[in-house]
Amino acid sequence: MEIKIKRVKWRDSCVLRDQQTIDADFDVAIMESVGFVLQEDKKKLVLAGELLENGNARRIIVIPKENIIMQVGLTNSISPKVKAKKVVTK
Repeated sequence: MEIKIKRVKWRDSCVLRDQQTIDADFDVAIMESVGFVLQEDKKKLVLAGELLENGNARRIIVIPKENIIMQVGLTNSISPKVKAKKVVTK
């Protein structure tokens, strides 16, 4: 199974916990996420931040398609079974 990687710019809600004046300049948060595409359909895009050796994923985010401003495929795809080469830095 091959998994695509995407960078997505999207609109999110903004939760303000502190007191605000009722005429404050409330705005929608613009987020950028990068992740492995687990699922994508007409309603949602599901990204994972990490893929684990056992086939599971974590740091999963579900983004409603109607909130997506822009998305870019960063690579054609990767195979989760491929072992990364050890990188030595000096």
